[in-house]
Amino acid sequence: MANCSLIGMEATLQGAEIRFDGPKEDDVSYEAALIEHLNGVKVVHNCDKTLVIRRCNMAGYENTSQGTGDVFLEDNMGARPYLNHPQNLWARQLNVEYGRKPMLINHGGRVWVLGMKVEGMFSSAINRGGVMEIYGLYSMTNPPPDRDMPMLINENGSMAVSFADGGQHSFFTHVQEMQDGETKIDDGWRRETMMYIGGAAE
Repeated sequence: MANCSLIGMEATLQGAEIRFDGPKEDDVSYEAALIEHLNGVKVVHNCDKTLVIRRCNMAGYENTSQGTGDVFLEDNMGARPYLNHPQNLWARQLNVEYGRKPMLINHGGRVWVLGMKVEGMFSSAINRGGVMEIYGLYSMTNPPPDRDMPMLINENGSMAVSFADGGQHSFFTHVQEMQDGETKIDDGWRRETMMYIGGAAE
């Protein structure tokens, strides 16, 4: 099967949105699409085909209820990835530091990240009913976050994260774990955690 590629050549399309709907019935069929070296765009995944995004400075990524295809993020910077619906996401060297919302949100999907840096005063990752593994999360925490804002939230899901809380400030609450109506708070002060495992993985 042929693949579809969009090579941006470092162009900036500020405010533009790319919607990945997959091939039409009368088009040449392909199994995957690639977007690379493109800046300023938001990407919306709206099909069951695989999408690869490499070396982009994105204005955001999210999927629709039809966006069930796998997504691979490599060497990307920009606004948060947001899985609105179950989906598989793999990321390597993810740099998220824009916007006034949590940096990575997963609703019922499976997320695996190797190397993630975030910057700001908002939660680094929220996992709701899904599986999330992040190995090597670094949060540059500036300015100081609200006292009741956790760095990580795991709600009725499975989470494994190794992380360091850096910058000039630190989160008061590192992990908020909510399972079956019970809430647990991890508010011990420290800069590094070798591995936090919570939820169904406990």
